[in-house]
Amino acid sequence: MGNDWTKDFGFAREEIFRSEETLRTIRHIRASWGGEPEFLWEKFPDYAVFRRQDNAKWYAVILTVQAGKLGLADEGRTEILDIRADAETMARALDFEHYFPGYHMNKRTWLTVRLDGSVALGEIAPLIARSYELAGKKEPVMQIRLILLDFDGTLADTRRANTLAYVATLREAGYALTEEEYAAKYFGMRCNEFLTRYGIADPGERERLRLRKIALYPAFFDTVRLNRPLWEFCRQFRAQGGRVWIVSTGSRANIDNAMRHLGITVTGQRAGSPAPAGCAGMDEAEMVGAGKGTTATGMDGAGVEGTGKGTAGADVDTTGAGNTAPGAAGSYTATAGTGAATPGAARDPEPGEGPNGSVDGILSGSDVEHSKPAPDCFLEAMRREGCTPQETLIFEDSEIGLEAARRSGASYFVVKLDT
Repeated sequence: MGNDWTKDFGFAREEIFRSEETLRTIRHIRASWGGEPEFLWEKFPDYAVFRRQDNAKWYAVILTVQAGKLGLADEGRTEILDIRADAETMARALDFEHYFPGYHMNKRTWLTVRLDGSVALGEIAPLIARSYELAGKKEPVMQIRLILLDFDGTLADTRRANTLAYVATLREAGYALTEEEYAAKYFGMRCNEFLTRYGIADPGERERLRLRKIALYPAFFDTVRLNRPLWEFCRQFRAQGGRVWIVSTGSRANIDNAMRHLGITVTGQRAGSPAPAGCAGMDEAEMVGAGKGTTATGMDGAGVEGTGKGTAGADVDTTGAGNTAPGAAGSYTATAGTGAATPGAARDPEPGEGPNGSVDGILSGSDVEHSKPAPDCFLEAMRREGCTPQETLIFEDSEIGLEAARRSGASYFVVKLDT
């Protein structure tokens, strides 16, 4: 059999796969659809992909994995087959012994089958045929209607302003916090967590210091830097009917002060006026269904590198060069640059629009019960706008923010500001 394998596939069978069922499955695929196994990842030499020849979509993936990854008690490695499946097949087949939710794939639309001989090829073959058929169907294009932006570290570089405000606040109170200490030990924490870890046990004292920090924060706004390429991209998106929200774990007062300094207001709110809590005073009925038909495709990236589209948790097959390893779908890296944006569609200024434009709403840490890394803040913004995760694009910079984005089910971009 080893010689037959080498003759058929150009490599020694024992170098890649060991299961007789795997050999039979590959031969069946080749005989039925003329597909050849593609080994796309140097890091995963025992992952083989099969595509339809007409649209290059994956319909079968053979992988070698640790049996424990499937929840099996067996030790050692096992060969498996990932195939597309409809809801009826998934409900009928799943037994978590021979059939599993798709390994490293969308677990709602992919099925994993063990290739250890426990499932006969006669049973697997019609499932592969159905997967081939499903891969040939045109998938509806989901349009992006809502962009959710983290504030600190994403839309604006507030690192130095926050650091200096905390240092000044604590020095006023007799504490010897330095910039270096704050940056090394506490940067990125919410105020109450930082002050607690710093050793301030009295809740009343922490609250007094929090309010004093908010008061001192604007004194350091000369160090705040707007991520202009990202913001110009968002302005174009809004000009074409999209919706943009700030979703942050930060203090609402801090966000409002920084936004005022940057010349960005909330829709319908006069520049410089206090912001109402939650959704900027808009009636929920006005927001549901807003921005329908807007798409983020075809827009100038405005200096944001690596822009693209993909849904977190969606199928990981891509066409052409640059395929990602399984499990990587929906994650992108966007580096803030200095490129100028192409002007968006002309429109009349909104009432109270700031010199640098407006957002449609703001959600801060106090607006939801569970803050990031829980996805509550993102899901609440989607709810208020009447949008699904598939219609939403998130920009984030921090690990807790990215975890929240992943858990929300929306697509997301990783923003890295220049240091």
